[in-house]
Amino acid sequence: MNHIFTNDTSSRPLIYVLFIGGAADKESFLWGNVNLPLKSPWPHRITYHLARRFHFRMFRYLQARWHLPSVFVRHYYRCDYLSYTEIFYREAKRYHDASVPSLRLNPAFIRLCQNIGQHTQVFIVGHSLGGWNGAHLSRILAAHGIRCRFLVTLDPVGCGNHDIRIAGHLMRQAQIYHNIPVPVANKWMNIRGFHIRLAENRFSAEWENWVSWAGGQWLIKTAPPESHLLVNQCTQYSHRQAENMFTCPTRLGLSAASALMQEIEAVLQNAGLPPLNN
Repeated sequence: MNHIFTNDTSSRPLIYVLFIGGAADKESFLWGNVNLPLKSPWPHRITYHLARRFHFRMFRYLQARWHLPSVFVRHYYRCDYLSYTEIFYREAKRYHDASVPSLRLNPAFIRLCQNIGQHTQVFIVGHSLGGWNGAHLSRILAAHGIRCRFLVTLDPVGCGNHDIRIAGHLMRQAQIYHNIPVPVANKWMNIRGFHIRLAENRFSAEWENWVSWAGGQWLIKTAPPESHLLVNQCTQYSHRQAENMFTCPTRLGLSAASALMQEIEAVLQNAGLPPLNN
């Protein structure tokens, strides 16, 4: 786990934002000598840069809106950048929605929960395989008494290829959960990238879109009430363009990034921190 956005790794903040990267974001995919054909040097850190930009925007906003010194902002707010493998717990790989196994003895899960206190509000933003595992994490946390307040999935991948079974073995070996996620969140926004359709001769010149095609984009059609899916929007952005998906307007009239900031502001106001610069 990277505590790159806070100096205090011992406190349990009121707001805990998790950005979860996908394949080759923080590490190479599957094994040390297997890389995906993206254009940037390894690892590409798409989600890292997304998280970093959001964090500094949020940090400055909190300082200006509430006139809080840096030390107090860190007390209320924390942002971490993780790989999808860091929230994969092998004993839960094939769990079913109603039977999430207890992970209270899992060292990685214990480390994650050490950042979550009784009043901590959890926010999850996942891209690609990070969106798939992040959606699963929301249910795993709920099974352990921790509810995700806001979930954002950006072009989530993990179903396995829809057209031909070229990636089945790789996806079985990958550190991702086997079944389709059924998230548990107070609010959920899903933004999908460009979708290749071989049957309709809809191809792409972008390698990144073939990567998401091979892994199997999660094509969400419906969601149960417990998921509270507010937005399920398709875009033409490349799989790599997580920032564009995160900041593009939705049918709600605001982007996922803006909606996330509004939720964080609401948490602070409910905690008794009214803005000082009205």
